[in-house]
Amino acid sequence: MRRALLTLGVVLGFSGWLEAQVVVGPGHVFHYLRGYAPPPLDWNLLEFDPAAAGWDSGSLGIGYGDDDDVTILDDMPGNYLSVYLRTELEVPGVLEGFAWVLRARYDDGFVAYIDGQEVARAGLAGTPPAFDEGAQDHEITSPAGFDDSFPLLAATGILSEGAHVLAVQVHNSTLDSSDLSFYAELVAAPFIVSGIEPDRGPIEGGNTVSIHGQGFDDADPPLVTFGGTASGSVAVESVALLSVVVPPASGPGPVDVEIEDSRGGVILPGGYYYIVPGRSGLLFEQGDSATAAAGGDLAGEGTIEVWIRPEQGGFFTRWAVFAVEAAGGGDLFTLEYRSTQLRARYFPGGEEDRLTAGADLPVQNWHHIAFTYSPAGRRVYANGQLLASDDHFMQLP
Repeated sequence: MRRALLTLGVVLGFSGWLEAQVVVGPGHVFHYLRGYAPPPLDWNLLEFDPAAAGWDSGSLGIGYGDDDDVTILDDMPGNYLSVYLRTELEVPGVLEGFAWVLRARYDDGFVAYIDGQEVARAGLAGTPPAFDEGAQDHEITSPAGFDDSFPLLAATGILSEGAHVLAVQVHNSTLDSSDLSFYAELVAAPFIVSGIEPDRGPIEGGNTVSIHGQGFDDADPPLVTFGGTASGSVAVESVALLSVVVPPASGPGPVDVEIEDSRGGVILPGGYYYIVPGRSGLLFEQGDSATAAAGGDLAGEGTIEVWIRPEQGGFFTRWAVFAVEAAGGGDLFTLEYRSTQLRARYFPGGEEDRLTAGADLPVQNWHHIAFTYSPAGRRVYANGQLLASDDHFMQLP
């Protein structure tokens, strides 16, 4: 019998899980220690007794400023840079072997441990970071959502049935910072999907894509469909990787991707984009210039590739790598290298929109630059490395 599917409202950079069970979450009580000095060496191990050691207790979120915390550290500004948290959890037998995700909302940095083993970090250096180490500045993106999700690949094998401890050290950027905040949930699911690569291809199908995640079972190979059409070949390469042959489509455009095994399934809306190869790209007549009217447009799908060799570096380096003129004059699209950035700029309705990527390219060397575009998004590559992407739909005149 087919199970109900969980729909994820994402297009690019998606990360989803099905039938998720929140093991640590709202209302869960943590013990915490203010970071005036290093904590005991065994502070993140199950055997440590925080209550006997005089630790305080409270619920997440914890911090101060911005009015988004439950447990308030109003004595932190100017006095200490870190706070140490820990809570015990019980893993029932039905969750043993599941994939796990730590979802975190944080300002500024943290390191998380399961039974003393590091499983996630953001914005901190050192193993472990010193109690008085400042974190990289990071602002919370949404007071109700999560900034990041961390698949606990290293923890999958150690979160067996029984008692465990989740411990986290949270650090501020500076002593005089205006705020600090941390909230997290520990979630278990049969399997997790984190991405499809590549996420587009020809309508004829037949190409192979990799579906990345965690918790795939080679004894229970999933059914994978693209726009309702099942793949004829799905191989479980590992617990973290599926190799899937894409079926053909009746026409171009985005389709939902559905991954389902006996435990349930996930739907990724618009997770894959079918293209018509012959209709994509810019066409040139003669010379090294083109206009949108004479040489095609940027409203479909395509790739612009060039080789460049910067002659000088530094702040004042600025030159156009590629430019397309609009039919009525002026720029329709430019790809430029400026200082240590690549900028893809286009001007729908005369208004500028841009995708900026950091790219410190050594001078006097040749570099391969590529810009891809489709209704599913834009991407900038340098020397084969993806530097920036978005899900902005290119709507050009």
